Amino acid sequence: MKTPSLPHNEVSRLEFLKNLNILDSLPEQSFDDLATLASEICKTPIAIITLLDESRQWFKSKVGLTATETPREISFCGHAILGNDIFEIPNALDDDRFIDNPLVTGNPNIRFYAGIPLVSSVNYALGTLCVIDQKARELSEEQRHSLKKLGRLVEALIEARIQYQKLQEMSAALFDKTTFLNTLLSSTDESIISTDLNGLITSFSRGSESMLGYTADEVVGLKTPAIFHDVKEMHQRAHELSHILNKPIETSFYVFISQALQRKSETREWTYIRKNGTSLPVSLTVTPMYDNTGELFGYLGVAHDISLRKQAEQETSYMAGILERTGELAKVGGWEFDIASMQIKHWTTEVFRIHELDPPQLPSLEQAMTFYPPESRRELEATIDQATQTGMPWDMELPFTTAKGKHIWVRTQGSAIMRDGKATSLIGAFQDITSQKTVENALKTREKSFNDIIEYAPIGMAIVSLEGRFTRVNQALCNIVGYSSEELMQLTFQEITFPDDLEADLERVSQLIEDKISTYQTQKRYIHKDKRIVWVQLSVSISRDQDRTPKYLIAQIEDITERKYQHEEAEQFAYHDPLTNLPNRRMLLSRLHHALMQTERFYRAMALMFLDLDHFKNINDSLGHDVGDMLLKEVANRLLKCVRSIDTVSRHGGDEFVIVLSEISHTEDAELVAQKIIASFKEPILINGHEIMMSTSIGIAVSKHEKPTKADELMKHADKAMYEAKGAGRNRYCFHD
Repeated sequence: MKTPSLPHNEVSRLEFLKNLNILDSLPEQSFDDLATLASEICKTPIAIITLLDESRQWFKSKVGLTATETPREISFCGHAILGNDIFEIPNALDDDRFIDNPLVTGNPNIRFYAGIPLVSSVNYALGTLCVIDQKARELSEEQRHSLKKLGRLVEALIEARIQYQKLQEMSAALFDKTTFLNTLLSSTDESIISTDLNGLITSFSRGSESMLGYTADEVVGLKTPAIFHDVKEMHQRAHELSHILNKPIETSFYVFISQALQRKSETREWTYIRKNGTSLPVSLTVTPMYDNTGELFGYLGVAHDISLRKQAEQETSYMAGILERTGELAKVGGWEFDIASMQIKHWTTEVFRIHELDPPQLPSLEQAMTFYPPESRRELEATIDQATQTGMPWDMELPFTTAKGKHIWVRTQGSAIMRDGKATSLIGAFQDITSQKTVENALKTREKSFNDIIEYAPIGMAIVSLEGRFTRVNQALCNIVGYSSEELMQLTFQEITFPDDLEADLERVSQLIEDKISTYQTQKRYIHKDKRIVWVQLSVSISRDQDRTPKYLIAQIEDITERKYQHEEAEQFAYHDPLTNLPNRRMLLSRLHHALMQTERFYRAMALMFLDLDHFKNINDSLGHDVGDMLLKEVANRLLKCVRSIDTVSRHGGDEFVIVLSEISHTEDAELVAQKIIASFKEPILINGHEIMMSTSIGIAVSKHEKPTKADELMKHADKAMYEAKGAGRNRYCFHD
């Protein structure tokens, strides 16, 4: 056995894998679905998503195995991650690296292995998506193609986990910054007021006294902040909250703390009413306060005077108008360009940030255009010329290179300011849409992979509406049922399902839609376009949106008609005598055991009869084996007419037959059957012009619930009684004592 080598970047690879926090994590449906799909597409009993750490290969998802990990030194996947393509072993017994591997010589008895490395976006091979079989084989080209695509989907799931972790880290950093800023505000000389949970003021800073004209003695423990708020603003905020929360909100202290109750700080502009009746615009930040046990005990309000800012806003109303138009267009960075001077007049901070330039130095128009590649630059220049001449607005998505050489995508929007029918300036919005483009491209790639999996899957696949109509089918399904894709998408699955199978199928679909089950598998019959029956193995799952609302059904269909008929033929051969079509010894023993169990369970009796044809050898030798065979068939027919449908007549071999009377009330019932059989043999048998007289010797053994007998003992008893009948002169029956 050869132990796999280590990748050249093993140390950094292990550190990256550890930081993913995926090892020993709980099962996830998205990974399990891809492992299941790999098993089904490659038709292997085992499929695994593995991750390799220092000493083991751990299974993130598995199909067909109970183990959760194996030592890395004996892993096939340790070899697979050293390459870039599918690592395939058609027969491990023919490969010196694996012939004595414990996974080959013992459970799970690997013969065939194929694994595609799972490589991160920073080129670390973390593990594999692999399929395994206990018999030697090779993947088809279609299966290899599909396995690669499934591997990319697993890589996409791992990459999504990485992005989620980054988002959590960013959220934690943002929370720390918010906490720091709130603490900083609470230590200033601005108005600082604390309340208890009911809104009663518990502290009133000197800044509050100066700003509002009240003393602390007048309000602490006596009043709520509502006494110095504009009542109309409180009514308006209550109305807004009623709309947001979809329930009536009273004009009360709640309007100030709605966000604080959700463990959030909230900053809003309010109008304070001083004690002398004058008004003052303020920016108020309300923060929840917690004790050292994490229990909420009150609220802190920090307000500062924004009257000067309000005055400044009024004095710069023209610039505010530009920013407002920019917000209407894109709610991101804004800019202004003066047509008369052909100069950029203004960039917001966001525009500088996207360009990776330091404010306040503005570039010229020519310099600004150099950030775009030549083709995009010409397109943008033509668009700006048209806007200047006609006033027509634009909205474009273009590639872009920042001042520091970073390649991104931007969205640029613009419109002309017209005076007396002439454009005097251009204003617009500017947005970095790289993340959006990345998501769009990822979605397109994922959609294409999904479409390719459906289209090129070696089994039938379909997307089905909740009502049962086919909305997407692949060629493999069309081949199974004989319809073209256009014809099939005009039908429902109900219309091509064999009527006897429809009720059970609809019940399972109903359980899927009601979220009682997540998937189901069954064997059913479709009606081919040429009206013949097609047996299929059907696997159905359901797609739901984020709210668990069902969207559509996903069906996988495999044609098992030939397999079904082969199974039925094999079962017929395995359990029936090929000459007489009677049950053979295997089925006889099964029914005998069942009859004995029923005897004990329902307190009744049963009988076993051994029959041997008298002098059959003489007939066989004198008239030939063909006549002998025809004689045995006729004997089988006569025996069947002498028993009930619940009884079993079997051929034990040669000229011996065994009958199980599964339920008798008295011993005499078995005797009556034996008499009936002997009487039926008195009629001559005509075969090829020969009139043959036959008789039989019968041995009978009875098992009763008071004294049950084991199957092998009962057969010995009946056989012994049969030989007693022969010894007594044949053509008769005997009971075992």
